Amino acid sequence: MKRGVRGRRRLTGLDPLNWSLFAVLVVSLFFKRVMDIWGAVTPRDCDEVAVNFLGPTPALDGPFEVFLVIGLAAAALLFVQVLDSLLARRATLAFGLLWAVNLALAGLLVWSFALTWAWLNPGAPAARPIFRIATALQPPLDYWRLPPVNEREPANEGDWIWDEATRTWTNQPLGLIRRYEVVRFCNQPERVRAQLKLIYGERIEDGRLIEELDADYLEAPRKGYVLYDLENNYLVTPGGPYVQTSTLTRQRDAAYDPDKAAMSPEEAERRYFEWIDSLYVPQRARDPDFPRIPKDEIDRIVAESWGDERPSWHDND
Repeated sequence: MKRGVRGRRRLTGLDPLNWSLFAVLVVSLFFKRVMDIWGAVTPRDCDEVAVNFLGPTPALDGPFEVFLVIGLAAAALLFVQVLDSLLARRATLAFGLLWAVNLALAGLLVWSFALTWAWLNPGAPAARPIFRIATALQPPLDYWRLPPVNEREPANEGDWIWDEATRTWTNQPLGLIRRYEVVRFCNQPERVRAQLKLIYGERIEDGRLIEELDADYLEAPRKGYVLYDLENNYLVTPGGPYVQTSTLTRQRDAAYDPDKAAMSPEEAERRYFEWIDSLYVPQRARDPDFPRIPKDEIDRIVAESWGDERPSWHDND
């Protein structure tokens, strides 16, 4: 009787190997999704995205390359497992269903690496067939959108006096010069050109030839304000996190010379944001009728209220 029960348990196909492999693949896909987010938001600049996904060298030193190894190893194990089951005639419906699920999960890991690799290596011969498969399997995606260019006519802004010849604003009371300059290059033009060809062929959606797109247009430079002292010595680049950590900003910060600059970057930033606050943060007006109590009167009230137990800060005055 016990022997028959053991035999039926073996025939279910729900052995520890199947479920262990299923758990490993599910956990790997979860961490792959975490790496999708981490790899996209943590780079200091766009030129470090490829390093976050595929590692700094051609060796298997990137997170997605680890997922590729896991997916390939799982697929190899699955094929050996199904071959062994077929030869031993131990295959069951439950075994087949779980085996198919595991194979699909392993395929997702391999496919995620292939698509990422093709996107970051668009000039490789294998990249085009990968994107053809992606186009066939899913609807068209908005892979690429150039940022809008919002140029405005410069003019005086309070104490900031615009100089058309030098294209700068000068604020004498603050001791600062402000320029609207490129603060971040977010793309490599030739890589972007190859990526667009992978997606659209020879022309983008508006009909323009990809080969004729200007390199500056593809580079998509971001502009922002950069602060200098009145002697044109660089001080600081205010802005968001990606602006402050961009490759261009780090190069400027490295060239900052404290011996020549009229003030520190922190002081320049403080003055600049105090000026912004004066424009947009409402200043609380004092009520002239609000009663003002002298310090001696405050001390008398505290002494009457607390007696000998009054706060210790009173003794420090």
